[in-house]
Parts: sequence; structure tokens; C-alpha cells
Amino acid sequence: MVVRLIRRIHLGKLLLLGFALWIALTYTGTKFFHHDRFVELHQSHNDYVPASGCLTYEPSFGHLFASYSMTRAEFDAWVAQFPVPMSEYDSQLQRFDEDRLGFTDPDAAFATQSASNGGQTRAYFKDGTMYLSRNVM
Repeated sequence: MVVRLIRRIHLGKLLLLGFALWIALTYTGTKFFHHDRFVELHQSHNDYVPASGCLTYEPSFGHLFASYSMTRAEFDAWVAQFPVPMSEYDSQLQRFDEDRLGFTDPDAAFATQSASNGGQTRAYFKDGTMYLSRNVM
């Protein structure tokens, strides 16, 4: 009986099942069981966010929402030093970011051009706080 069962399982099916289980367990583990460690690891590897003043930091597999306490001059300097050029921004995604991050009518809004894969970084400034939204796909 066991021999017949082993003969019916092909290597391709086993690899596909293993890959699907790996994705499911990784997502479940980082989302529900080790989320604090995932946030800490994500933040330590992210060189493009401000080094200090972090108020909130909420990464996921496809998005990053964060807020930082800073002055307008520090915000302008950060935007100017960002490795990908940013330009003034006003789009529908701004409304989504406002709802998600909890601000309205920012004093300044900047964003990178949308990449071919849909990735984009958006930064907003309102009342001494920089709000950062980054989607990677």
C-alpha cells in the first residue's frame, strides 16, 4: 500500500507542493507569529528611510507605511538626497495614503516616477511629520 502511494507521487508534484507550503508558511510566520522580528529586520535593512525620528513603521510583503518626526527643512533635505529623483505629486494614490496613514491635505507631497513593475515611493509632509508610502509592485 505504501509502495503504491510513493509511486504515485512524482518529483514535480512534490516540488510544487513544497514551494506552495514554503510561501504559505513564510507569510503566515511573518504576519502572525514573528511580525515584530520581521519589522525589526526590515527596518535594519532599509537604508533609504530616515535614520531617526521613527513614529510608525509598518512593512508588508508589498508595501511600507511609515511616519517620521522631522522639520520641513529636514524633509526637503531627505527628498533632495533620495537616490531616485522625486517630483511634486498629486494623484489618487495620495487619497489612499491619506486614509491609510491618517493625515489630510499635506503641506508637501513628492513621489518617484512609477517603475515598470508598479513600484513607487511617495513622501508627504504635514505638521512636523513625514509620512512615507512605498509600494514595491
